[in-house]
Amino acid sequence: MHAFLEKICRSPLTVDGSSDALRQVTTVLRERGDHRAVFPDVYKTVTDLVRQSVNGAMSPGFLEPRWISRLTGIFCSYYVDALERDFGGRTQPSAAWGIAFRYSRSPRRLPAIDAILGINAHINFDLALGIDENIRAFGRSDEAMLERYRRDHFAVNDLLRVATKRSLRTLRTAFDCPLAQTTSFVPWGIELATCWIMNRVSQWRSTVWSDVCALQSANSNVERNAIVDKMNQRSATIARGFLAR
Repeated sequence: MHAFLEKICRSPLTVDGSSDALRQVTTVLRERGDHRAVFPDVYKTVTDLVRQSVNGAMSPGFLEPRWISRLTGIFCSYYVDALERDFGGRTQPSAAWGIAFRYSRSPRRLPAIDAILGINAHINFDLALGIDENIRAFGRSDEAMLERYRRDHFAVNDLLRVATKRSLRTLRTAFDCPLAQTTSFVPWGIELATCWIMNRVSQWRSTVWSDVCALQSANSNVERNAIVDKMNQRSATIARGFLAR
């Protein structure tokens, strides 16, 4: 394990712990001039908004705030594990994370692509696994409770829209990203870019919930592994598609 990762909570239990962990990761990576700082900087923007919502400081309120807070911790631990694997040169369970980290070392990298590759890996591979793990940690739920979890899952989309606008500004000002800079060249540039991003992210998150339902219904490890393999292939295909543009 890299020395600085030893000081970071690798398995936060709440949204507060997740926010602290991501802030530490971002700070250290930026101080090192490490391009891997882009994704956690964007990611902590989302996490901070979730924390405010869980704590009742902004809308939307969650039906199950304790469940969302714990999910945020589990979700963060998947990212920290992927980062730790990359530092150690170890194989990633997710091909999409492998693609994202390799791109971050490319001499022709763009911060906006760095961010979207990380977002893709974290949503299209990690998120369904994290939600499934969290549901099981809270006890197998009946349909009524699963519906409450589903509504909270989609309520996060409203926060993601706010986070996207803030992240575009961060990419433009803190990382001097040429792609993000274009949002300032035309009227409503940030709004147009946000709509484009959110259309894709919303579609991804709808697919995530379908994956969660499939994982919850799996009757064997063989069935479960087949679902995870499909998630892995899909997220890797999406990543390669962004690099082919």
